[in-house]
Amino acid sequence: MNKHFIQEIRINKVRHHKNISIPIDDHKSKHLIITGKNGSGKTSLLEGIKDFLKLFENYSIPELLKWKELALYNDLELSNNVEDYYTQDRMRRDIENFTTLIDNYCEKIELNIKNSQEIHHLFQEGRFLLAYFNASRACSMLIPKGVEKINLEKKYTINDDIAHLFLKYLVDLKTQATFARQEQDIESSKKLEDWFDYIEQNLKFIFENENLKLKFDYRNYNFQIIEPGKDPYDLTTLSSGFSSILSIVTELILRMEGQRTEIYDIEGIVIIDEIEAHLHVSLQKKIFKFLTDFFPNVQFIISTHSPFVLNSVSNAVIYDLHEKIAYEDFSNYSYKSIVEDFLGVDQYSSIVKEKLKEYELLTDNFDSLNPTEHERLNDLNEYLDNESDPHSKELQLKKAYIDLQRILEGDQE
Repeated sequence: MNKHFIQEIRINKVRHHKNISIPIDDHKSKHLIITGKNGSGKTSLLEGIKDFLKLFENYSIPELLKWKELALYNDLELSNNVEDYYTQDRMRRDIENFTTLIDNYCEKIELNIKNSQEIHHLFQEGRFLLAYFNASRACSMLIPKGVEKINLEKKYTINDDIAHLFLKYLVDLKTQATFARQEQDIESSKKLEDWFDYIEQNLKFIFENENLKLKFDYRNYNFQIIEPGKDPYDLTTLSSGFSSILSIVTELILRMEGQRTEIYDIEGIVIIDEIEAHLHVSLQKKIFKFLTDFFPNVQFIISTHSPFVLNSVSNAVIYDLHEKIAYEDFSNYSYKSIVEDFLGVDQYSSIVKEKLKEYELLTDNFDSLNPTEHERLNDLNEYLDNESDPHSKELQLKKAYIDLQRILEGDQE
């Protein structure tokens, strides 16, 4: 159970946004989904949250509060007309130094975090992780040239990138499993093989193929993905969508491996910009729930435009940065209602609507149509009736109404 999580985000100044509070939950950890029109400042908001979280890499919340108190104290002392020049100069320098420190972390954003005074210590011990993934992320794994011992650090900064070590780490662990089996260390061997089975099962989910296999290519110190009907391929030749997902999953796995547990249950706060980037719709529906299940004690702060992400988990607050409105739990809403009512976008293809509009215009002028226009009307009628991908009921009803009007007016050709 999460004991440390963001309860509220206070925006001091992020682009055109000033003095705004985004409440999440005071009592239990909830994820936050930031949405809003292009240009509303989603990425800038996430970067501001990242800047504040950097505080915990070197300092604690009590130290931040102390800076604020000292800046205020020196400011008050100066206002009392201290006459000594050297004292005045020292106070001004202290105010400037403390203000600079505060602004480094709090100029844009301040976070109200449950038990925040403990996070710096937990971070130093490797028991709390912080990570940020930008929208252009990709997984660029290094192919091992041999077996290399990978010694993971206890902690990593919010900007660190270690996902490129994942293949080397896999080869290292596979080699350990082989030696453990040769040395009759059954317990260690089984533990490592179970770990590989777990990774393979999750790759099956990501690649949406229950028949996928993760095979060790011992001749080339690499791993291959085997899918029936496809040529084998490795983790360095993935599409942008799969690369985007694996850049997140492998990064978080490696950060938690330094504190190996049976499951990846270390606490943390992870920021992901445009979580749906490059993903097919089927994966947009699954990716957020997959991450929250795989890393159960991580609080995710994400941005998205996708209705398939917005209703994929129930334990989340959705905040529209453009409208400045917070919503609770879209998991029971249909994609249609999210697209049209929340995102304010017509879900239907502009091409289909244009064809229907043209069909209506030709029908209204049926008596004056030339042969070419008659042929066009027939083509549109066939398209709207027989298109393999069914149109909405609303559009079907609209066409039926047009046809009915035409029949009532006596044009039944």
